[in-house]
Amino acid sequence: PYICKELIEQLAFIYDLDTLKMVELIRMVVSEKGTIDKEQLRLNARKYYQYDNNGKLPTLVYRTQPEYLKTPTGDNSQLAKIIYLFENTSPYDFLKIKNNGSQPTQRELRLLETLLIDLNLQPAVVNVLVDYVLKKNNNKLNKDFVEAIASQWKRCKIETVQEAMELAKKENSKYNKKIESTKTRTSSKKDEVPEWFNKEI
Repeated sequence: PYICKELIEQLAFIYDLDTLKMVELIRMVVSEKGTIDKEQLRLNARKYYQYDNNGKLPTLVYRTQPEYLKTPTGDNSQLAKIIYLFENTSPYDFLKIKNNGSQPTQRELRLLETLLIDLNLQPAVVNVLVDYVLKKNNNKLNKDFVEAIASQWKRCKIETVQEAMELAKKENSKYNKKIESTKTRTSSKKDEVPEWFNKEI
């Protein structure tokens, strides 16, 4: 049966699987018709890795932004400090900060894993996304909402903090104009946005 070579290579790399183990995992998800359930293969690879590593997730959730995608240092503005935090904090630690020091839940970790592994977003981009969604969604990480934005960012090839910030501002502005044009906004409640939306900083 044919399966995307790229997916196999990606799973083998992320979960540190050798050829024999990979073959075994593929065999487990082959149907009677010879088709392969890609989602089940991902799940089995994840489960195997966690079983072999005392329940831990792959180190991708603990990685920071690659050096070549970081912003040059030297700027001491408030915005530069926020960008520095996004770029030099792993998604795991960033979410821990947002949880006031509490460890991210298993559900939150699975969501981070989806963003980093399945959608292949860069760590700092994931941090911007988490920050944006928490502010816009009353401190809730709604899976569908997060994945909808993440998919768009992936299609737009967003790789840096600045690109993620710009697109978030642009989409938020479009959304607000849409709301205002339909005149459904009955309250004068201020739109909640992250600190980095402020042009002053």
